[in-house]
Amino acid sequence: FICPVHRPTTSWSTFADAQTHWNDIPLASSGPTAANSGYSYSQMLQVWDAANATREHVMMWWYEPDPLLEEYRGTDYQFTKVHLPSPSVECRESRVPPNDRCSEDPIKRRGAKEGSCDNIGHTTKKAIASSLRDSARATP
Repeated sequence: FICPVHRPTTSWSTFADAQTHWNDIPLASSGPTAANSGYSYSQMLQVWDAANATREHVMMWWYEPDPLLEEYRGTDYQFTKVHLPSPSVECRESRVPPNDRCSEDPIKRRGAKEGSCDNIGHTTKKAIASSLRDSARATP
């Protein structure tokens, strides 16, 4: 299981610890980030490419839209969504706060079971083109 970097200095984090723990998904991250064994975005791209090249299984938190989804769509390594409980109002209000998502304490990162639902969809206002995908892949 691979999740993004969770540190107080980062501008984004996930609910992956809560989602896997409370939904009985027995996975653990094995990345180089000290607080949660996570990976940076560029490292996650490298892991997905390496898994594809070596035909190994890998599971990671991802979001959409993202150019990587299109790059692998229609291949043996296209992304497959894991369906979690719907993001109800109760769940969204019970989410782990940002500072706790960045904690070195796994109990804090997991939070309450009520906050372990799927992510809420966000409307995007950008059109994704192949040039954007190529640009994103070229960024370290």
